[in-house]
Amino acid sequence: MTPLRRQRGFTLIEMIVAMGILVVGVSSILALLSFGATLQQTAESRNEAALAAAQVIDELRNDPQIFSLQKDGSVSAPSTLSITREVAGHPRLTAFVELRENPALAGEYTALVRIGWKERGQRRTESFRTILQRQAPFLRRVEHAIERSQNPKN
Repeated sequence: MTPLRRQRGFTLIEMIVAMGILVVGVSSILALLSFGATLQQTAESRNEAALAAAQVIDELRNDPQIFSLQKDGSVSAPSTLSITREVAGHPRLTAFVELRENPALAGEYTALVRIGWKERGQRRTESFRTILQRQAPFLRRVEHAIERSQNPKN
């Protein structure tokens, strides 16, 4: 018989250890990718909520039902102080608006806008605040001025 030659290569134990290190490395990278995708989705949802809040605030400022212009030119207080509605152009978002009069400044209202949505089975909300002045929308004020100039008796 011929003597056994020493074989070159890896032993079974070395291969198992190398495969274990590879599995840990690949699974860590996959976990990071999954976490990054979740983080991006959350950021996109918050960005959409911020855009929707800006849209709702703009709609509030231009809504003739909130601050209505009276015949004498004065502006009435808001008829409702809480509004819940869907956001146009954002079907999965709902807006809850709460108006509170500033006791220190007459005619000034703090608007709290909460935008809500469902994400991964949980209800999420983002809150935004702004100040609204008690004034009728610009277009309504112009229409009123034109009406008054055409009918000076009223």
